[in-house]
Amino acid sequence: MNYAIIAAGEGSRLRKEGFKSVKPLVQIKGEYLIERLIRIFKDNRAESISIIINEESTELKSYLDSKDWGVKINLIVKSTPSSLHSFWNIIQNTGITECCLTTVDTIFNERDFKEYISAFQTDRTVDALMGVTEYIDDEKPLYVQTDENNNILAFCDTKDAAADNKAASEENNTAFDENNTPRQQNNTPDYFAETPYFSDKVSAGIYCLRNKAIDKADDCIKKNVSRMRNYQRSLIEANLKVKAFLFSKVIDIDHVEDIQKAEKLLKQFNTKVLCLKRFKDYSPNSQDKDEQIITSVGEKLKKLGFGVEYKNETEVDFNKEYFPYVISMARNPEVIKQLYAWQKKGSVIINSPSSCENCYREKQIRILQNNNISIPKTVIVSTDNDFEGINNIKDFKSWWIKRGDFQTVEAIDVIKVSSLEKTKEILANYNSRGIKTAVISENIDGDIVKFYGVRTSKDCGSGKETGEKTSSFFYMTYPTKDKFGEKINTSPDRIDFNVDKFKDECSAAAMLLDLEIYGGDAAIDTNGNFYIIDMNDFPSFSACKDLAAESITDGFLNKYNMTIN
Repeated sequence: MNYAIIAAGEGSRLRKEGFKSVKPLVQIKGEYLIERLIRIFKDNRAESISIIINEESTELKSYLDSKDWGVKINLIVKSTPSSLHSFWNIIQNTGITECCLTTVDTIFNERDFKEYISAFQTDRTVDALMGVTEYIDDEKPLYVQTDENNNILAFCDTKDAAADNKAASEENNTAFDENNTPRQQNNTPDYFAETPYFSDKVSAGIYCLRNKAIDKADDCIKKNVSRMRNYQRSLIEANLKVKAFLFSKVIDIDHVEDIQKAEKLLKQFNTKVLCLKRFKDYSPNSQDKDEQIITSVGEKLKKLGFGVEYKNETEVDFNKEYFPYVISMARNPEVIKQLYAWQKKGSVIINSPSSCENCYREKQIRILQNNNISIPKTVIVSTDNDFEGINNIKDFKSWWIKRGDFQTVEAIDVIKVSSLEKTKEILANYNSRGIKTAVISENIDGDIVKFYGVRTSKDCGSGKETGEKTSSFFYMTYPTKDKFGEKINTSPDRIDFNVDKFKDECSAAAMLLDLEIYGGDAAIDTNGNFYIIDMNDFPSFSACKDLAAESITDGFLNKYNMTIN
């Protein structure tokens, strides 16, 4: 693969802000910009690297001449009026017919770049594969409109130009023959006829080009076309096959402040995040939904440049592996112990292992009861013939029995009953399975509300007493079935209650349990009183997955920014 670097700019903005050298010799994490690109290109099987610098860059020329780079370097010293002219000079001096071209100041994710080069080399039908990003950091971004298959339809100077282009295309493509019959003109491609188009991406300043696209540079120079963005437009006008490849964050070094920004971004690129999936045994009837939410969060982090790996609780080798950041749905007690060990080493884990343990039924009930959270009347009993404990529920019309040591694994682990005999039968089942305690809560007749929330360190207060308000994200809904398929909320009428106080109560409960990502169920009685029935660590967010994934990602970023040096 041949590579080319445009390093002929003057870096005038950097000089005005006090940077003394030329832009290619800006250091990011102890590595010059030009040096970084050469290393990355070599790592991606560079046959040759062509570099154009301006005639005043004597320091840069001396630096490039002083080293054996271990790859063929074609150094071109030529001051040019634009980056397009620089690219044209590279072509004229080397005769390359296929290359990857970038400007010297582009900071991108090396993992993305490797996949990009592989994609270009695999698809021999494409004339140009353009790097794009959804992260806009440029002062004058070039917006890229694509269809659903990442074919590029247009390059626009503004995001709003999409609508204008569509209207202009429809108007320009309609003409009439001598019989006043509409006909399609050939000079303007009908990009927008029935094709979905998207303009939420911008050019990343990275281009993989084959001979048809490279030849268009000469045509542009002959027509006095300037700027790379106009050259890119010429590829579309020539009906070449031009596709987009999505990078995560990409930034250019234009100002001194961009240097620090790039340092932080490269650290982010090198950060490994484990998305720890919940094993199916701890996800009854919700395995697919649980996987969808954590995958959605992981893909958003990938787009931001983090190195994301997915594993379930059985797949992590804690003796050999370590991740500095973990987004965890784990529930296996042995895995929780291992996560504690990682946490002691400095790993940041959301939700924390302690918050998972806080959701074990008995422990959760004691925490909520001791802090006056509104829950149904509840007793904790031994499963070994605790007749005195059972006697405390004699005034309940019906009640729920839940295993005390853990969350739900089997349907019988949460079950509604109304007789003492059935209660004893269930407790005996628990006891035979090694479950020593059970939680028995009075059933509340009324509406059932399912709620979901995300707390971040930006949330104020420390509980109800300090006036904490709702979490960063909160969503509630009225389900029609429970997780085991039983019908609930069958009445068409809903009971009025104080929603704001309810949100505050749920958020306070989550804070007491140390849950950053949480969900649960609540009952609203006929008088409008609410009771939290249960709190869960990291639910599936099935009713609001996309919104929740955004909030969970934001919460992770907030914690990440607080913990990096």
